[in-house]
Amino acid sequence: MSWIMEGYDVENTSAIGNGNLNLKPNHEIKNVGLVREPHPKPDVNEIEEEEQRDRWEHLPNHSLYPNLITSLEIDQDWTCYSSPIVHNNHIYVGDENKVFRFNLNGNIVSTYETQGEVVTAPIIVDGTLVVGTLNNSVDVFDLESTDRIWSVDTSGSIFGSPIVMNQKIYVGSVSGEIFCIDSNNQSIIWKTEVNNGIITRPAINEDQLFVGGIGVGNNPMKPDQGGAFSTNKNKLYSINRETGQILWSIELGSPFSSNVDGIQSDPVVRDDTIYLGTVSGSILGLDSQTGEQKWSESVDSPIIGSLALQDNYLVFGSLNGEIYCIDVDNNKLEWQFSTEGRILTTPAIKNSYAGIGSEYDGVYIFNIKNGEVIQKFDVVDQIRSSPAVHNGFIFQNILVQ
Repeated sequence: MSWIMEGYDVENTSAIGNGNLNLKPNHEIKNVGLVREPHPKPDVNEIEEEEQRDRWEHLPNHSLYPNLITSLEIDQDWTCYSSPIVHNNHIYVGDENKVFRFNLNGNIVSTYETQGEVVTAPIIVDGTLVVGTLNNSVDVFDLESTDRIWSVDTSGSIFGSPIVMNQKIYVGSVSGEIFCIDSNNQSIIWKTEVNNGIITRPAINEDQLFVGGIGVGNNPMKPDQGGAFSTNKNKLYSINRETGQILWSIELGSPFSSNVDGIQSDPVVRDDTIYLGTVSGSILGLDSQTGEQKWSESVDSPIIGSLALQDNYLVFGSLNGEIYCIDVDNNKLEWQFSTEGRILTTPAIKNSYAGIGSEYDGVYIFNIKNGEVIQKFDVVDQIRSSPAVHNGFIFQNILVQ
């Protein structure tokens, strides 16, 4: 069994990189070639159908079919859970006890040795790489030298990515502690304890921090990692971003069994509304000042992946394999389409197009305005992480079995 990082060119049918690298024994770069027959690049002006011409004009290099460029195999246990990020034409993705940095050709440039397994997406701020680990720490590295500058003990595993604003790092741990850390000197500005484990990434506005909690209990197998998920008491917290004071919290019930109970979807905030997906299959719009519900929409299937908001389009998937879009201006379900696998991840949106992985099915590229599937890669393996989109490429972690 090995984990694989794949890059797809969604705009061009010409391959990049030859994959002939001399790597460590546990790694192999391979040039896979086209996964579909390449479509010739036409003159856009010769396309008669207006709808088809519009599609090609939105993809600058005019390819109907994407191209699998290279894949990087990593023989580790956790890679597929860490979502990749792209920064300055380099890709960063977490692995067991490290974060890899490689270029768009698939060449490994450097690695960052962490204090524990990494299942979250790293973040980059002010020349540093910040990442949470399952070994109860937030590790901060110099981006270029790869040296670990400092770490903070979080008393519990980090399952949700940190978020940074105004040189402050906000992160929650599964032990039920939410931290505000000074990114300059590693000092803990404040720490707030809640009665729920945190496995999601916080959302922030000008003065509030929003974070979803999941019920936790004792885990005899890994007592140092914050406990197992055990109860159905799920809460959303609003916290003063400067002081750590809890402003309000609301409890969200779930009829589902304990292994999927809890808020596992990152909250999203825009203006005075928080958008949240729940494992009971509801999409909620909540007042950011009070937590009162403004509206809700049910999709009758657990929402495990997070929501993506672009303009007025709120896009997400559910365990039943459906992809949905809600127009948040009128709180109306605009469209939905079916995939053949479970959706456990978050869409990556670029302009009017999005990509998302469907487990044991494939990677879909679609128009967020109408739900039209533009392209699809068939993938017969597990997809547990969200993709990243950069300059016409989409990068997806998968587990190859």
